[in-house]
Order: sequence, then C-alpha cells, then structure tokens
Amino acid sequence: MLQAGQVHPDLEAWLASNAGPLELVSKATARDKFYLPLVSTSTPPRMIDVLIPSLQAIRSAAVALSARAILKMMRDDPAGAWDDVLAVHRLARLMGKDSPTLIHCLVAVGIEELAGRAGIVLATRWPMGAALARDVLGKLNVFGPATNIVEVYDECERLCGLDVAVGISRGNDISELYSLSGGQASGSKVCLNTNQVLRDMNSWYDRMAKPMRLSRFQGRTEGLKAFDDELRAFAAERGGRATPFRIGLLKLGGRLTRQALTDVISDCLISIMIPTFATACDYEDRAGMTFDIETLAVALACFHAEQGRWPAELKELCPSLLKEIPADRFSTSPLIYRPSEKGYLLYSVGRNLRDDGGQSEPRGSGKSSDERKDDIAAEMPAKPS
Repeated sequence: MLQAGQVHPDLEAWLASNAGPLELVSKATARDKFYLPLVSTSTPPRMIDVLIPSLQAIRSAAVALSARAILKMMRDDPAGAWDDVLAVHRLARLMGKDSPTLIHCLVAVGIEELAGRAGIVLATRWPMGAALARDVLGKLNVFGPATNIVEVYDECERLCGLDVAVGISRGNDISELYSLSGGQASGSKVCLNTNQVLRDMNSWYDRMAKPMRLSRFQGRTEGLKAFDDELRAFAAERGGRATPFRIGLLKLGGRLTRQALTDVISDCLISIMIPTFATACDYEDRAGMTFDIETLAVALACFHAEQGRWPAELKELCPSLLKEIPADRFSTSPLIYRPSEKGYLLYSVGRNLRDDGGQSEPRGSGKSSDERKDDIAAEMPAKPS
C-alpha cells in the first residue's frame, strides 16, 4: 500500500513515457480556436459518433495533466506544476468557447472543475512564493467563464434533435438512438412528417430555455424541476408507446399511417432527446465555484507570502490582488472564511445549500445529492487525504 506522499510507480512511468504528447496538448491550449476533425464511425454519419471518441481522449489528457501537476509539485517544480494546471484551465475554455453541443459543454465543465481542484491542492499543500503567486493569480484573473450551457442549449442542442429526426426518416431504428458505437441505416426511408416532429421538439426546447435563463436565485431550480416533472410524466404516459415493434407496424402502412407514425416518433424523441438540464446547470455552477475558490486560495497564498500573515477578512485582498471577492454561487450569503494563526478554512455551502463545515463526500458515497456533504472548500494547511 502506498504511503502519504508516495506516487504509484505505474503512474509515474506512464506520465514519463507520455511526456511528449502531454507537452503537445499543453502547447495547443495556447491557441485561440478549438477544432476536431468531424470523423464518424457510422454511415450515414451521426453527431454522437463524431463527438464521443475525441472528447473522451481530451478528458483523459486533462486528467493526465492534472496528475502531472501534482507530481511536479512533489518533485519541487512549482512553476511547472502551475503550468500544467493553467493548461487544463485553457483546455476547458477552448472546449467551452463557442461549444457546438451540450456534450462539449459538459466535458468542458468537468475539465474546469478538475483543474480547479488541482489548483486548490497546489495552493494549500505547498508554500507559494510571492512572485509565483502573483504570476499565477494574474493569469487566473484574466480567465472568463469556461462555459455557457444556456447559450449552447438554446443555439445548438436542438440540432441533435434534427440529426436524429433525419436519421429516423432515413430508416434508423429507434433502438439505435441509444447506441454510441455507430451503425448504418437499417431500413428503408420512413414516411414521416419531419416538420411536425421538429416543431413538437422545438416547443419543448423553447419552454425549457425560459427557466434556464434565470439565475439560481430567480427561480431557475424550481422552474427546471417543474419542467423535468412535466417531461417525466409525458415520457411515462406517451413515450412508452414508441416501441420498435409498433413503429415497424406503422411503417408498413405507408402514407395511410403517416400521421400516426409521426405522432409516435415525435413522442418518443421528446421523451429521450430532451435532456435534464437542472443537473447540468448545477455542475456548471460547481465548476465555476471551484475556480473561484482556487483563485482566492492563490490570492491568500500571495497575501501571506508578502504580509507574513493571513488576512482577517477576505476584503483585505482587494484591490491589490483581486478586484472583488466572488460571491457564493449557491447562497445569498458570502463565502465562509475562517482564518487562524496557521492558516484558514474557506468554502461555499455547495448545491445542498447546507453549511457542512467545509466538508464534502464523493458522489459515489451511496448517499443522495441532498444527503451528501458537498461544500467546496480550500483549507490551509490542507488535511492529509
């Protein structure tokens, strides 16, 4: 069993053998645009088959860079460690900027939170010199938000519905919508009123966009929950009608059963293609809050390196280090900051809106999201993991 401070030899060897590719990824994040070749494993091509393989590889690169950052800090290379963390932040923004799909956005959100957690570890487990802290803080301060899920949803996500509707009209089976491995159109073209299907789906997309554009404190959570409840009830009542067997029978009727087939497929696509966005918005808020806590942790490290003490209040960081103190994205109260002679505890109350004393539990702990402790925290000195 590994002891605290030890690195698994397989991980260290893997990072060393992939140093070249990781450096290439790091350098690529300095570019202004994000581009992936649109190569599909299916015929005709489908959006899902274009996206999944490439995005999985990009997330793996982000995980590797974050792990290497911790290893570099353990090897007394703080500048190199922060270079890797900042590269992961840039990668999240490249993916999140002008994201064509929700999948891009969600991967970018995960990468942003990953970078923020790694940065918090670096800022709280190892002392930062004033020069390095100011340099890192300056780079963090110029970063804008990594993603905008609402805009991606409203402008791009409905294209997935269009893609699937076109696939159905070409002969793809409903069952193939759940496949991530690709495939070919399995039957003849469907006699389908595609315009009606798209109108039906867009009406649901329009209704969901309204609460999504509200802030958490303007009723976004309640609005999305009401929408989700309505969508689940719709799926339970009408989505079950859209079985491949039923659709197969209606196909045989040609134009005689065109309207009935259109209604069934429309109900099915609404049931399985309109996603649940309440959780996606929460993940975006959590990633943004993790970034804010990371930025504050670096600002606190810089203040301590220059002043020889921890500030009594966060407002002492302004305006020399920060223009303003970020708010708690999950509460109407300020972030909780508890300084001591040796360090501090800084945290947001998290999605459950409950003050858990700066503690959090993993999502796989077996507890529901409301029961689980989920504060987003930075603690100095950090407790051993």
